[in-house]
Amino acid sequence: MAHFQALPWVDSRRIAIFGASRGATAAALLAHSVPEVRAVILQSGLYDLRGVIEENAKTGGATAGPAKEALALQKRIEREAGKSSKALRSRSPVEFTGQLSCPVLLIHGKEDRAVSVRQMRRFADRLRKEMGDRREVISREVPGGHVVSGALIWSEALPFLKRCLAELSLAQGGAERPRSSKSDPARKPGK
Repeated sequence: MAHFQALPWVDSRRIAIFGASRGATAAALLAHSVPEVRAVILQSGLYDLRGVIEENAKTGGATAGPAKEALALQKRIEREAGKSSKALRSRSPVEFTGQLSCPVLLIHGKEDRAVSVRQMRRFADRLRKEMGDRREVISREVPGGHVVSGALIWSEALPFLKRCLAELSLAQGGAERPRSSKSDPARKPGK
């Protein structure tokens, strides 16, 4: 993160993180441990690894349809994170909701068969309970499965980011960070 913040075109006061699927899990874990993060957008993430395993135990080991996909997910979790309760908790964003201090936008496909939309619902509920009125928590169930349309994601994400980062700008007196043509790759020479 320090390298990223040191780049001349990065305004370190306006850092937002986006993650999808496993990246949403990683982004949530990063956001709770890096206080400079001002907003986080999480799409189709897995937030409670232990919860997946507990839910699968309730299905009685069914091996068809959504239960088969849930069992495959459980095996991936156990292969990557281990089976111990401690290992699962340390990799579950739901365990760190009280430490997350930035606004959160959660997006999940209603028909997701890879990760149940219940993961998002429970995580959002826990965030709201832990964060109270201190920070904004938005959860959106959208059409689609595990992969959600980019246009749909950005139709939710852009207003959220503008609001979160504009509030930061207003709170800091509205001052913009000066940029030079040398340090801003989006700027054309001579402009």
